[in-house]
Amino acid sequence: MDGLDRQPGEKFHEWASRIQCELRCFEGTYQPYPRSHQLVEQYIGRIRQPPSRPPLPLPYMICYFCDQMMYFGFDRTANEQLYNLHGYICPSNINYSRTVQKTIRFQKIFRGYITRKKLKAAKIIRQAVFPWLFRPGGPLMQKAEKRFNRLVELQRM
Repeated sequence: MDGLDRQPGEKFHEWASRIQCELRCFEGTYQPYPRSHQLVEQYIGRIRQPPSRPPLPLPYMICYFCDQMMYFGFDRTANEQLYNLHGYICPSNINYSRTVQKTIRFQKIFRGYITRKKLKAAKIIRQAVFPWLFRPGGPLMQKAEKRFNRLVELQRM
């Protein structure tokens, strides 16, 4: 009485999906969707056999590509969405290189935009501030004159 058998009034795809999810939680690995009664019965047989390792707790899933165990919480729909998102950033996945390359390209473009924006702002500030800093009789020009005069005196000696 483990509840794995088909319940009265339960459609096949609901039963197959439930068994697939139970097997995923039990073994910790992703299994393809069972499309026949025989495959569902095989999955039930694997679940009913004594496990070679203890089953994973419910909120854990293992990546199909890299066998990394991930904690997602108890919400099943959120688990599947996060699991699918992990598939895009998983280094063992085929889509990893394409996804990462697009992300890196976008980051470079955005960083370049921010850099250009900062340089443009600095240029505007410099155009306004430099004439004021280096005005005749200003503090920077007085310091520069003093240093220049000291150097001239040291060279005369």
